[in-house]
Order: sequence, then structure tokens, then C-alpha cells
Amino acid sequence: MRKDSLVKKEVQAIRIPFFAGTSEKRDAILFFAGQFNADDYISIAIIGPNIILRHDCGEGAIEDMYRGPFALNEWHSVTVWRKFCDRTQMKVDTRPLMVDLTEQFREFKG
Repeated sequence: MRKDSLVKKEVQAIRIPFFAGTSEKRDAILFFAGQFNADDYISIAIIGPNIILRHDCGEGAIEDMYRGPFALNEWHSVTVWRKFCDRTQMKVDTRPLMVDLTEQFREFKG
């Protein structure tokens, strides 16, 4: 298998687990991968009481909201999954899994 095909596979399906905590009510970027002003990125942020997942695979930006509020001065477990461009999932702590299926991107493979 060629090296460039391995890299492409890694980009098409990704899992991002991390812990985040805040000590005050402020908006913040928790994770960003990609290039600013580009068509391929993934961003996870706290905006108000919610966690916002934004991503674009070159076919248009998608924004998902995981509703808060989240307790201050506590660490929260956040896991985000993206498979190709048509499926994203996010889970925070022991709350229910959020799944977003974007049908118009089903055939897009990166």
C-alpha cells in the first residue's frame, strides 16, 4: 500500500478524544485542525453553554451543537468521531451520543 493512500485513509475517518474544563463562562476554541480560510478543517469550541463542532471536507461547512450547560471547575470527557464527510458523532461525559448524518455528502470520500 502506498504511503499517500495511508495518509488519505487517516483523514477520512478520525477519532478525537480529550478532556476540557473551564473555570469561567467564556467562549473558547478547544481543538482546531486544518488551515484557516481553507476548505478542510475540524473545529471544536465552547460557545455560551454549548459545545460546537464545525467541519468542512471541501463540500461546505457543517455545524453541530451539543447542548450544555457544562459545570465549571470540572473536567469533561469529550470524544468526536468523523467518518468521511457524511457522519459525525460527539459524546460528552456520560450524556447521550449525538449523531449527525449528512446525506448530501454520502458519496464524497475526501
